[in-house]
Amino acid sequence: MLNFCVDQSKFRCTELKGLIDSTNARFVITDAALMEMCQSDRDWERTLRNSLRYLSAVPDRVCFVPGNGDCLKMELRRREPLTLRAMISDQMTIQLQDLLAEVASEQSGSAFRQMAGEIEDANRDAQGEHFDHSHNREQLRDLVEFCRERFPESFLKRLRANKVDENEYIRFVSRCAATATNDSAMSLPTGTLGSLTKSKAYTMRWLWLRVETVTDWLKEGGIESVTPKKVTNTDIDNHYLVVGSYCDRMLTKDQHMLEKDRRLRAALRLKIPWKKAWREV
Repeated sequence: MLNFCVDQSKFRCTELKGLIDSTNARFVITDAALMEMCQSDRDWERTLRNSLRYLSAVPDRVCFVPGNGDCLKMELRRREPLTLRAMISDQMTIQLQDLLAEVASEQSGSAFRQMAGEIEDANRDAQGEHFDHSHNREQLRDLVEFCRERFPESFLKRLRANKVDENEYIRFVSRCAATATNDSAMSLPTGTLGSLTKSKAYTMRWLWLRVETVTDWLKEGGIESVTPKKVTNTDIDNHYLVVGSYCDRMLTKDQHMLEKDRRLRAALRLKIPWKKAWREV
């Protein structure tokens, strides 16, 4: 069975309807997608119904993956690489499928009533946890400084002059992702991150995207030129992308996301595990 991860931009797209009608694929919905649909306390139900209209025809082919923080904690707690199956929440999938059934029947049953009772608290929590833009940017500063210190100046000069080809870029980011943190810094038993790096687990895919994001910003002058809100939007995009990397395809209209998706998949195809050795490039 094919699996497609659906970005917020694709829920109302005719391409999604075509895939629903022409394949028996499963559609993976992330916590980020529902969070984006339900940001408005006032209009969330209308937005949700319009966005889920196509998928409401096939609720049994829709599944739910929790937020990025939940996935990271799950993998680090287990100390073994997550699979797509392990990421899927059976309980939340059932709740989402109930919601889709009510969208299809144009009814407001128990699923919508439950959401209505929780939406204000959920949005308040999201504002504090996910949409604190300044805090999100501050969280990246250590990684920015790490990259500034470790990136050879010759590489940065060529990067800014658009003289680094994509293969070199992907390998460089992969090496950096393998060195950007350690077991002690994350309070993990010795060898945990080495094992996750070798298997290119969820944690390392997320870190790879963070390093790639910082590399892209350093090319443009650094994090100082990036608005706090853009940092938040990039974090949301990266959650879609890391989940999408477990699927056959990422469905999005965003060309920058498609570029990052292509690069991450190329990194995951590298035959040699991401190396920790650095060399002047």
